[in-house]
Amino acid sequence: MITVASTVGRIIEVRFSGDLTPTEMKDMRTPLSQAVVRIGVDVIFVVDFRTCGELSTEVTPMMLGLMRSDNRKVHRSAHLFAPGSKILEQMKVAIAEAANANRRAFQSAAALTTWLSETATPEEIARTRAFFA
Repeated sequence: MITVASTVGRIIEVRFSGDLTPTEMKDMRTPLSQAVVRIGVDVIFVVDFRTCGELSTEVTPMMLGLMRSDNRKVHRSAHLFAPGSKILEQMKVAIAEAANANRRAFQSAAALTTWLSETATPEEIARTRAFFA
C-alpha cells in the first residue's frame, strides 16, 4: 500500500507498507506528480518504509526511475527504515544510483528530523514529527 499527502509547506509525505506491486507504483505517480507540481521546486520528501517488505525485481527499477525523475526538484528527501530491514539495503543502493546527494536513508526519526531541520521551517518539522509518530 502507498499513500501520498502534502498538507504543510514543501513537505510531501509518502508511506509504503507491505509488499509493493507494479500497479501500486504506477497508481501513485498521479498524486505524487500533482503534489510536486503544486509545490514547484525545493520539494522535501519524507518517506516511511518502516513497514514495507522487500522490493521485487519488477518494483526496484520503477522506484529508481521515480527517484531519478524528481531529482531536479528535490531539496531534501529523507527515507526512514526499520533497522536491519532488507528494504534498507535495497534502497541504499537505489538512493546512491539516483545520484542526488540530497537523498538520505535513516533508521532513526530523530536523526532524520535533525537533518531536515537544517533547512525546513518549524511548521514542516512539526508535520514531519507527526507523520513519523
